[in-house]
Amino acid sequence: MNDRPSQSIQAHVFMQQLNEAIRVQGIESEGWRLLDSGAAIERRYAFKDFRSGFSFMTHMALFSERLDHHPTWTQDYNTLGVILHTHDLGGLSHLDLLWAIEAERAHHTNFMTLG
Repeated sequence: MNDRPSQSIQAHVFMQQLNEAIRVQGIESEGWRLLDSGAAIERRYAFKDFRSGFSFMTHMALFSERLDHHPTWTQDYNTLGVILHTHDLGGLSHLDLLWAIEAERAHHTNFMTLG
C-alpha cells in the first residue's frame, strides 16, 4: 500500500474514529490513549505468554509491511507497548488508524490476553 497521507487527523477526531471502528467490530477496548498533545497514540497489550505476544507481533509486523507503516514498540515477555504516529506529518494519520484497528481486531479474535 503506497497511499501516503498528506495531512494529519486532529486528535479528538482520530480517537472518535478509532473508538467507533473498534465498537462496530464488537470489541470493547479503551486501551489506546493520546500522547504528545495528540501527536501519537499508545497502547499496552498483555498476553498469556511470550509465544502469544510474539505471534501477535509477527502478525502486526507483516501487516506493517503491507501498509508501509511501522510502529514503535517494546516487548517484555508477555507485554507489548505500542506507539503510533506518522513521522512525515508529526501527527496521526489514516495509516495509524488502520494499524490500530487491525491490532484491536487481531488481538480480540486471535490472541489470549491477561486483561
